[in-house]
Amino acid sequence: MSPVAPGAYRRYALVYDLVWGAAPYDRFVDLCLEAAAAQGTGVRRVLVAACGTGSAAVELAGRGYEVTAFDLSLEMLAVAAAKRWPGGPEGPGGSPPRLVAGDLRAVPLGDGWADLVLVLNASINYLLEPAEVVAALAHLGRTAAPGGTVVVEEVFTLPGIGRLVLWSIYQRDYPLTQSTILFIALLFMTINLAVDLLYGYLDPRIRYGR
Repeated sequence: MSPVAPGAYRRYALVYDLVWGAAPYDRFVDLCLEAAAAQGTGVRRVLVAACGTGSAAVELAGRGYEVTAFDLSLEMLAVAAAKRWPGGPEGPGGSPPRLVAGDLRAVPLGDGWADLVLVLNASINYLLEPAEVVAALAHLGRTAAPGGTVVVEEVFTLPGIGRLVLWSIYQRDYPLTQSTILFIALLFMTINLAVDLLYGYLDPRIRYGR
């Protein structure tokens, strides 16, 4: 299992909602529920894997579903826990999402718990080894109840690197899977570096030592 530094997502948690702030999570959820209905799945319990700051989980809980969401980053989960939940006495009912620390490579739920399992926002991209991606998908599959549905997001279903990763997994083309995931990891690190450098520009109080 390739290691992930405990603080790797600490700074990203601060800007995650800036990156995804304009994302139409209500529509994302609509599409996922439509996919489940097309498979004949009746949805009561939903698992949101690698949930980030919990926007999809909050949207689902606000609609009255029983939701559990997990993420590897405690900082991401802290942001999710602080979000205003649209349920409660004046909302559509139900309970707030249950937030759990966990890894895609060891999903922290029992077999068959969820009617619908979601992996959104390219959340699987921190897995660097092809075997880990395959294992993660297997873990997510086992958490789905009999007749359940697992939805792994393909961004806009346009040909691109995300679709290439999925295609290479389906074809068991491990060299291609490894190279594309490595490219995504390098892109992610480049974005993190750019964010770190922007701190000094946006906040004059921050100075980097020589």
